[in-house]
Amino acid sequence: MPMFVVHALDKKGAERKKFYEEHRAYVGTAASKRICMIMSGPILAEDGDTSAGSFYFLEAPDRQTVVDFNRNDPFTKNGVWEKVEINAFLRRAP
Repeated sequence: MPMFVVHALDKKGAERKKFYEEHRAYVGTAASKRICMIMSGPILAEDGDTSAGSFYFLEAPDRQTVVDFNRNDPFTKNGVWEKVEINAFLRRAP
């Protein structure tokens, strides 16, 4: 199955904490949407503690499946992310 990287950066002043539990529950539904979540977690700000975005490394049947999954994420729907990049990934080394 193809691999993808999702790199999402928060808007300044976004209410990430307000939507966190809903987002986390949604990420837990990935398998039901034919997505294998290999790794995911927050991107950290310079202080090494504050969340500044999100990162996913996953397998999916195609890019559109990832786009659709991202479109329905509570963080997307509630304007937490300012910028989201979805890129195909080609594994070259273990």
